[in-house]
Amino acid sequence: QSVERICDELRRRYPERYPAGSDAVRARACEGEASVFGRLRVARRSYEACAGAQSSALVALQPLASALADLDGMLAEGGPWLDGPRPSVADLMLLPFLERTEAAVPYFFGEDALERAGVPFGRAAAYLRHATRRHAAFAALRSDATTLARTNLRYAEAGATPR
Repeated sequence: QSVERICDELRRRYPERYPAGSDAVRARACEGEASVFGRLRVARRSYEACAGAQSSALVALQPLASALADLDGMLAEGGPWLDGPRPSVADLMLLPFLERTEAAVPYFFGEDALERAGVPFGRAAAYLRHATRRHAAFAALRSDATTLARTNLRYAEAGATPR
């Protein structure tokens, strides 16, 4: 809920500069539990619960696969951002989740886990690369490899080994 609070506060303080985007894209991407963002939250809880477990059960990635299939469809519709030529709040909410997914899932489930689990991540990875190249604020705020590794270790069980 903290992301929503941050966005609400930004909208309240800077209404003329708030990158709201279209209502339809915002609703589909980030409003409510059925949105891509809401489902990515559930997916993250699912794979974090298994993070570091001595099991390679990819069933924990199925909620992620479902949410990313919808995101993949949205990315296929246009771009380079979710709502066209400019980033919007939907992009700002989803990019950090994708960044951590790209780092955490292979770390705990194996290098090719996204592919083995049928998670459509190709367009999402290209979207992340685009955001890093084209959006100075995201590039500056994007986590470095050390931060992402420490994030992964936070969720690992004692004595677990990465794959």
